[in-house]
Amino acid sequence: MNFKFIAKTKQNRDFLRYLGYKTNTVFIGPERVIINMSRACNFHCLSCWTHSPFLKIAKNKNSFLKTDLFIRLIKDLSALGTDFITLSGAGEPATHPDFYRICGEIKKEDIKYEINSNLSLVDVGLLVSSAPLKIRVNLSAATPETYQHFHQIDAKSLFDEAIQKIKFLKSAGIKIRLVFVLCRDNIHEFLGMVNLAANLKGGGGYVEIKFNPADVAEGTEAIKITEAQAQKLISQISEAQKITDEFGIPNNLNGLKHHFLGGPAKFYSSSYNCYQGWFSSLVDENGEVHFCCIRPGSLGNLNELSFKEIWLSDKYNAFRDLLKKKRFEHPLLKKCSRCLQLESNLAIHNSKMNSLSPARLILQSLIQRR
Repeated sequence: MNFKFIAKTKQNRDFLRYLGYKTNTVFIGPERVIINMSRACNFHCLSCWTHSPFLKIAKNKNSFLKTDLFIRLIKDLSALGTDFITLSGAGEPATHPDFYRICGEIKKEDIKYEINSNLSLVDVGLLVSSAPLKIRVNLSAATPETYQHFHQIDAKSLFDEAIQKIKFLKSAGIKIRLVFVLCRDNIHEFLGMVNLAANLKGGGGYVEIKFNPADVAEGTEAIKITEAQAQKLISQISEAQKITDEFGIPNNLNGLKHHFLGGPAKFYSSSYNCYQGWFSSLVDENGEVHFCCIRPGSLGNLNELSFKEIWLSDKYNAFRDLLKKKRFEHPLLKKCSRCLQLESNLAIHNSKMNSLSPARLILQSLIQRR
């Protein structure tokens, strides 16, 4: 069955997702899927959970999702009515041997997609032909020197190359998110990062910024932000907000301020509901399918089953039921007290669609199909 053909519009597909949540059923595929393409990377970012030189635990750094599985997955997601794909990974997506072919396949299936990338290996002219909606660029610096240090690379010139590639992508109509992972060794450039975003936005096109305080563990505690650094950043946020307001740059500065004033923002599923089982999914480089990015447990592997079979399986439904009933004592849900899907869950929770009754959702779905 082609779910996308049945629900031809994005709005209608979302009606069916809300209806599925309210009736403990699955009528259509996830709205978005994160696909981790590759664990290989040419950078060794200080805060990286896989490639940081500070890590004390050896990790797999070379695997990637096999191309035949990837192509089958894309076709499955298209038939299920998935609207967005994020190409990501524990490494750099462009290290995948069939990176451009995969981007082209996503375009052929008419699925919007975005890419998390450092851009250093990307032929932007070639990529533009596959029309990604957005590129999330990990800069994490405002100067070549800090860029070289944070990413642990040999050439400072890669910073200027990244800036030129960003300008090219913007001119081609591709949206840009500048990602700045903050740690002890780059937080001093906070305002410089904001001004860099303003300079790029001033050249036209779409630019947004996202600040992520480094989540340190397993050795990366060495780059933990100090209390003095945190207090200085808090004092600079009002100035940063003025700059982003002037240039119309979407940002998460309020969330960043909350992080340093009151601790990391948390999504308490006991107060709200988790909708990820109807709206999102994640596929790892080894083919394992997970409920969300905290990876509470594998729900199946693409080497054995299709994504559609896994998505509609009893195992997936049982996990949906655990979250719907808020069974947080279950071992698989121990990480849910600090949900990484905060923004997504809140947006779904606060949507007008979520206030509609099942009967109203069915009626709206039928109206949309006309």
